[in-house]
Amino acid sequence: MTDGTKEQSIRSRAVLPSDPQRTTRIGEDGIHARSLLVRSAPYRTSSLPIVSDPNDRLANAYLGKHLRSNFWRNTQLIAAAAVGIAIYAAYDGKSALSRLGLHWLDRSAPISTTNSAEKEQNVAGVETRSASKSNEAVRQRSSDIPAPTEYGAYALVNGQLTELEQLPIKVPDPRVAISAAISMPSRAHLPFGRFQFVVFRRDLINSAPDRVTVRVVARVLRALSFDAAGNAKTTSVEQSWVIRNNAYQMRVAPYGDNPEMIVIRPDPADFVLPAGRYALVLKGTGYDFTIDGAAPDVAHCLERTDALNVPIYSECRKL
Repeated sequence: MTDGTKEQSIRSRAVLPSDPQRTTRIGEDGIHARSLLVRSAPYRTSSLPIVSDPNDRLANAYLGKHLRSNFWRNTQLIAAAAVGIAIYAAYDGKSALSRLGLHWLDRSAPISTTNSAEKEQNVAGVETRSASKSNEAVRQRSSDIPAPTEYGAYALVNGQLTELEQLPIKVPDPRVAISAAISMPSRAHLPFGRFQFVVFRRDLINSAPDRVTVRVVARVLRALSFDAAGNAKTTSVEQSWVIRNNAYQMRVAPYGDNPEMIVIRPDPADFVLPAGRYALVLKGTGYDFTIDGAAPDVAHCLERTDALNVPIYSECRKL
């Protein structure tokens, strides 16, 4: 056999596949490309010349394209699988951890949950006990106070309720120093000492105040006037009182379970009002009472000066 016949036989064996029935997913072009690569590598000897065939470059380009497409497809599949695992873990993390064998990660969760639940139960128990104690204290305090049966304001002295009448005029704003004159004396007289008030009103159910004031109702004792010649004349004044802006602050507490009743106490609790006339002011309404005593406070005595048709008030220089 000549050298030309041997070379042709080797090329024919390299080109034809060893198994005619073997195929690949890239088709006949892939088989041809594979045969070209096989021809250029294992069946090539050092004695044979290297053949530069255009089909070799075509096969290499086709195979490289196929490999790149497989790489990107596998990458997309891996990314999709990772996203699916993340979503499933977020939806059911405990099951995902158990399937992955990471049981130790969530062992502390039941313990912390149990501890938090026990803490919440303890806090709820403490709050319930404190609330029950406060309610019991309110019931005990309210049980010592008789409940009025009619709407109004009452003074509680020695366990007895004394009803307070409303003043005939509206109590002015605290920025007004002196109100209009009142000619009617107080009918409710209370002994000197400690006492508290009970108010029973329908409108308290929605707008109970936090604080209440007791305003001083001063008696106008004397009046200074001038005649036509300019001579001053002092006369005694009978049955005349005015509401001053002097005030004492009082604390408000609920009366048992009745939202229409409140209890009013001095602030501080041991404070005792001086002797004199007062108005318990609640939403602009004054409830009149007088504390009996031998020596009324100087704030309860006023002198009036009538000049230029405008009365001017000042505290009494002597009682």
